Amino acid sequence: MISSYIQAQRELEALPSIAGYMERKKHPSVYLERTRALLKELKNPERGFSVIHIGGTAGKGSVTMFLHYILAASGKKVGAFISPHVTTAVERTLIDTRPISTEDFVWAWEKVKKAIERLVKKNGRDAAPSYFEAQYAMSLLLFHKYHVRWITLEVGCGGEFDATNTIPTPRATVITNVHLDHMQLLGRTRTQIAQTKVGIIKPKSIVFTGEAHPKIRHIIKQRSKKMHTKMISVQKPEYTIHLRDRYMEWNHPRLGKLTTRLLGSHQLHNAEIAIEVARFLKLQNSAICHGITQARIPARSEIMQKNPLVLIDGAHNPAKVESLIRLLRLFHIQRMHAIIGISHNKQIRQMLRVLIPQFSHICFTHASVEIPKPTPARELTRVARNLYPHKTFFTQMRAKNAFKQILKKADDRDVIVVTGSLYLAGEIRTLWIPESHILHTRNLFLS
Repeated sequence: MISSYIQAQRELEALPSIAGYMERKKHPSVYLERTRALLKELKNPERGFSVIHIGGTAGKGSVTMFLHYILAASGKKVGAFISPHVTTAVERTLIDTRPISTEDFVWAWEKVKKAIERLVKKNGRDAAPSYFEAQYAMSLLLFHKYHVRWITLEVGCGGEFDATNTIPTPRATVITNVHLDHMQLLGRTRTQIAQTKVGIIKPKSIVFTGEAHPKIRHIIKQRSKKMHTKMISVQKPEYTIHLRDRYMEWNHPRLGKLTTRLLGSHQLHNAEIAIEVARFLKLQNSAICHGITQARIPARSEIMQKNPLVLIDGAHNPAKVESLIRLLRLFHIQRMHAIIGISHNKQIRQMLRVLIPQFSHICFTHASVEIPKPTPARELTRVARNLYPHKTFFTQMRAKNAFKQILKKADDRDVIVVTGSLYLAGEIRTLWIPESHILHTRNLFLS
């Protein structure tokens, strides 16, 4: 079945990428209609679920998983659709906290592929969906196959014209925050990006947001008002954090002592948003606490080993980089080293300005993916030298060689950080958790 899975992945990857089609001149509503046509061909598998729809720039993946684990702890049959995957495609579709099997992936792809073939025969090549749209449809089919009742559904990119916005009115909508990212697709300012993201707000679906900027929060509130629904603003909490091995611990005023494996002060805010949604859904406090403790997501502030401590984090915009730096300060470690790779369409200079001063040694590299196109390692080194001409940098064309080089520079008391791209983080993560482990055990982690 592994060979069938590899073939199915190749066929799916032959479809256009999100950047490839959204950067064309067509109005993006065309792509939403194309998703609707695919779902109609599949007999509308987007219907029949209780959905929590989660968008925003930063934290939406973490909130998606917090809520997924909370619902699972409540005894609900729950699915999650997240993106991107960091190692292998089955990661995008979870049922009761576990990735789907390779057999189910192939089963779902065969159904979607036949639907695509029928659409293309009727309407021409433009009817073929993107990779993301097709896998979204596959996930919905599998949720029905396994009688899932709840879905925590992460927006792929933007909101209004995202494939996930084909769902009927969700039970709750989350917009974590709005920062600058995917600007070539969504707009050059936070205001423009916000106008796209609020497009997921539907009538009679209560809205939760962690956005603090008054102007952006006003845009969310106005859309909520237009849709005749209520907006709840969740403020960033100011709890004292204690790091305990691979966990973070804090005292919550209503729930008592909470722990999570998702590290960093920014995760306090993500957890608080998830808690407020769970309370709105009238889920039990015990389930909320258990879900917060158990929630995990690959390559987000993930500790892979000790002595030296290796932390991988796919921070890929300035806001996420700032969150990563705040986390690193909690470790109180003198020497830190980094392996950095960044996709070509990101805010490279802004990210490097923040990252470079934190590290004793830095090796630039790039992930071995074609889409999204990585910035060549030598180009990152050139930009870094322009920003910090008196600092020494290393360059490696292969990501795992970059890790080996930095490992030689570190002693057991140091920290090594892999960051700048989820794709780079995922590639180096396979040094500890290979694709074969995920496919054979249906476990994204070692324990």
